[in-house]
Amino acid sequence: MMNSKIMVIDDDFLLREVIEDVLSIDGFGVDAFSNTSEASFYLRSQTPSVIICDRYLPDRSGIQWLELESERLIKNRIPIIVLTADQDRLDDLLMKEPLSSLDIKMLKKPFKNQELLANIHALV
Repeated sequence: MMNSKIMVIDDDFLLREVIEDVLSIDGFGVDAFSNTSEASFYLRSQTPSVIICDRYLPDRSGIQWLELESERLIKNRIPIIVLTADQDRLDDLLMKEPLSSLDIKMLKKPFKNQELLANIHALV
């Protein structure tokens, strides 16, 4: 866990800050971004242990971003946690290629900090 770096992509500043704080207190390194453009730039040179990605982002949806980066994510075996308020409609999207080849877990908003940590610990 000491060397585990978690990448967070969420445009909600307060939620991003809370996630960063919770993970940092638990000993994780965190790199956080508010949009997918910054996240893609980061991903070209870094390989996080886990990615936490909001479903709805300002520049493109988290699902579109995962599709765009799927080759890199599959190659590096990076697990993903998608944050969403409407999990039901997301299930169908995740069954299609290339997303079905990714290790994706969903975390429904609002979530408890312990729920987030349990999901992270299960993936690292």
